[in-house]
Amino acid sequence: MKNIKCIILAAGIIAATSALATAQNVSARTGTYRVGKPYVVAGKTYVPHEDLLYRAEGNASWYGADFHGRRTANGEVYNMKAISAAHPTLPLPSYVRVTNLVNLRSIVVRVNDRGPYRNNRVIDVSVQVAKLLNFYERGIARVRVEYVGRAALDASDDTKLLTQTLRNDTPTPSVPTTSVLRVVTAERVVQWPAIMPASIAE
Repeated sequence: MKNIKCIILAAGIIAATSALATAQNVSARTGTYRVGKPYVVAGKTYVPHEDLLYRAEGNASWYGADFHGRRTANGEVYNMKAISAAHPTLPLPSYVRVTNLVNLRSIVVRVNDRGPYRNNRVIDVSVQVAKLLNFYERGIARVRVEYVGRAALDASDDTKLLTQTLRNDTPTPSVPTTSVLRVVTAERVVQWPAIMPASIAE
């Protein structure tokens, strides 16, 4: 069974690498590094910031053809076949590890866009990432998102992320750390520490 899973994973990597190779003209890195100011969507205020210990669990969804070829929030070009994602507050561009909590498949993705903004969703991923994590058909998956660090502006990192960070049924090691959660009210930003396990980025 383990050998079969390895073969399936290898086949997925080969297919995904081929898809990336045919989409290089779309995924050009021409953006800028951006954190951004607080902003409001549907009455809720979001405060972009860099949290080195960021770790969250919630629903992930994917976005595709309607946004393919459009500029992302930091000026890059969205490619639904790339290893990328959107997050409401993390720096752009940056890396996060996304783990499907149902099957434990995970991969490090490039965050270069803003969103999602509804239904307890913590991240929007590309079509390619949704397929790699095996929730493309379902549309939504319960995931864990862990901040890895800032991403290079001019790097074509899709192939590297695919071949070096994709994991199959392997949980990441964890250590207890302290993070800061932020809740925004109409009057002020309230902060408090929260003890939670955060995976070690490799």
